Amino acid sequence: MNFQQYAVIPEENQAEFYLTLAAAAQRKCYKGKHFSWVDASPSCWPNAIFRANIPLKLLEPLIPEMMNDIRNNQLPAHWIAGAGSRPDILEEVLLMQGFELRKSDAAMVFDADTTRLPEARTGEMTIIRPEAVQMMTWAELVVVNLLRGPLHSCADFRDLLVKILDHKQFAVFAGILGDRMVATAMVFLGRNSAGIYYVAVDSNYRKMGLGRQITQAAMQYAGAHGHRLLALHATDAGRVIYDKLGFQEYGRLRFYAYPLKRK
Repeated sequence: MNFQQYAVIPEENQAEFYLTLAAAAQRKCYKGKHFSWVDASPSCWPNAIFRANIPLKLLEPLIPEMMNDIRNNQLPAHWIAGAGSRPDILEEVLLMQGFELRKSDAAMVFDADTTRLPEARTGEMTIIRPEAVQMMTWAELVVVNLLRGPLHSCADFRDLLVKILDHKQFAVFAGILGDRMVATAMVFLGRNSAGIYYVAVDSNYRKMGLGRQITQAAMQYAGAHGHRLLALHATDAGRVIYDKLGFQEYGRLRFYAYPLKRK
């Protein structure tokens, strides 16, 4: 595989992840020829436009229509762009329309055909598959330590995730230290790759190797289910873990938001 083929894997996996999650949880979603989107409301996540493949000749009529729908709350006010987004000037157009770049994560891929899959790491933390009654704690860990969202959004996020606990394409993991949940992760088994999402560690338990331990458990699960290509997107602070595990960066995934006051 060449660089460009690897580069589109995280973006494509995330698109499939979002669409599958929204459909399984019976939330609004759309898969189109030129773009796709999900609206998992009342949950704050995921809500975004992504997988853009807009021909240049359609850019001028289509973008104003989409902006009108965004302002009228008929489309999400967030947009995710990566190596596979088209046209090449898309992100420049988004900025001109008033979108703001909120974050830029490393788009990373692990290829088990070229790098040995690390063995699951043992330690004081126990890795479990949480039950529905534990998902509020799981959601709070992710919202507070990873998404940096408001606490009042945790219940809606929990309700969304509970709906996919038994779905064959999703696997939710939690790390337990003593009697406390301190780490989280989720695996999505896509068509061509597995995605690792929502890796979070309680801020009171950082620098103990817990993020690495739960990520290795997620990688082992994906490998055991036949996936050789694993994808994730990482913050600059968190990517040091993934570098050590054998992930390689292939560009960036950028997250844009339109500063819209919802009615």
